[in-house]
Amino acid sequence: MAKQDPLKQLLKYVREADDIAKVVTGKRLMDLGSLVMSMLRNGEPPSIDDPYHTLGILRTATDRVVKFAFRASAYEYHPDTGQHPDIARFQKAKEAYDQIVRERKDAAGSPNGS
Repeated sequence: MAKQDPLKQLLKYVREADDIAKVVTGKRLMDLGSLVMSMLRNGEPPSIDDPYHTLGILRTATDRVVKFAFRASAYEYHPDTGQHPDIARFQKAKEAYDQIVRERKDAAGSPNGS
């Protein structure tokens, strides 16, 4: 079994910590770098309709971070129990989470069906 490159492992942990910091504090460590890299790759900033943008995470976020970001949004915006109830924001976060989970499931080659 090949040992994982320590630099890649460190980068993975930094990205995960950055995603969690964004969810908890509302500020991201790598926002500027991420935006610049996206613009260099695509020639334009990321779309506001992007589900990752909606949850405030990077595309490289782990499944754990995706779930954490959704739960943090749900905790804040849930119409019945949220700190700042907002049905539209809650629905948008739910749709973004569902879309990300669906994309990842399809990419992993999972059979259709819930």
